[in-house]
Amino acid sequence: MNLDKQYQKAILIGAVIGALIGASVAYLLVKTPANVAFNEDPGYLKTKDLLDLTNTATSLIRQLDSVRKKT
Repeated sequence: MNLDKQYQKAILIGAVIGALIGASVAYLLVKTPANVAFNEDPGYLKTKDLLDLTNTATSLIRQLDSVRKKT
């Protein structure tokens, strides 16, 4: 298999996985929890929560990069 083909395939697979994860996270962030009453305010996502999620995603990317460098 040509290296360019492998690279394109890896990029495509990564893009699809990233899109699925991104869509899933967006869905979970906008979905109202089931235990919230009809007239009750479900609350908003706080800036700290978004920063924590971003930090976690960054850590995951760094770990994936370190695995890549080991192979």
